[in-house]
Amino acid sequence: MKHFWIPVLVLGWLSGCASTPPAVPADKPQGWQAPRDLASLQGRWQQVDAGQQQPYRLEFAAGRLQASAGCNGLGSVVSLENGLLKTGAMMSTLMACPPALEQRERSLSQLLSAQPRLVMQGNRLQLQAGRDRLEFQREASSGGS
Repeated sequence: MKHFWIPVLVLGWLSGCASTPPAVPADKPQGWQAPRDLASLQGRWQQVDAGQQQPYRLEFAAGRLQASAGCNGLGSVVSLENGLLKTGAMMSTLMACPPALEQRERSLSQLLSAQPRLVMQGNRLQLQAGRDRLEFQREASSGGS
C-alpha cells in the first residue's frame, strides 16, 4: 500500500512543472503580451523617452541581437523562452568612449544579460528585469531587412 503514494507524488510534481503562459507586468494595460517567437522581434528598435541621452538601439536578426548605447556595439546569440530573452556571452567592440556612454553600455549589457521579460503591443517592445525597464519603438523598415 505504501507504493501507491509514489505515482501520486510523481504526478503531483509533474503537474507543478507544467508551463504557464508568461505574465504581463501588472502596470501594462490590456493588449500587451509576450512575443510569440524571435521572428516577431525581427528588425530595428529605438528606445522611447531617452531624454537628452543617446537612445539605446536594438536589432534582432537570424537568432542574434545587436545593441548600442551610442559608442560600442554589443552582440549575442539570443533565444526567447516563456517570454524571457536569453542571451549568450555578450560581446562588445572596444572603442574608447566617454565615461557616461561607457556606463550606459554597461547598464544595457547588464539588462540584456539578466534575462529580461519581454512584452509587446503593436510596434512597442518593453524589456524588464527587476526594477530596470526600457521601452522601445520599432523603427520603420529601411527596405533591406
